[in-house]
Amino acid sequence: LDGDRRFHLGVAAASHNPVLIKLLKGLREPLDRTSETSLTRPGQPGRSLADHQGIRDAIRRREPADAAEKMLTHLVSTTDHLINRG
Repeated sequence: LDGDRRFHLGVAAASHNPVLIKLLKGLREPLDRTSETSLTRPGQPGRSLADHQGIRDAIRRREPADAAEKMLTHLVSTTDHLINRG
């Protein structure tokens, strides 16, 4: 959970977008609960790590559109089960 939080805050910090950084910090508790729930799904920690590595690699290649697409895919794949449970 700590690594997941640090990754997402690191990506926000790399964006140099103070609004995004403040938003993530302000939503820390609900985001932690979402991450904790997601990461307990079988196989999810490995999938999340692979997603994070792909996002990191796109950022390193200076391909913001690819990084944004990969991040959106990651966020949807880790939260869709929570939304669809309603």
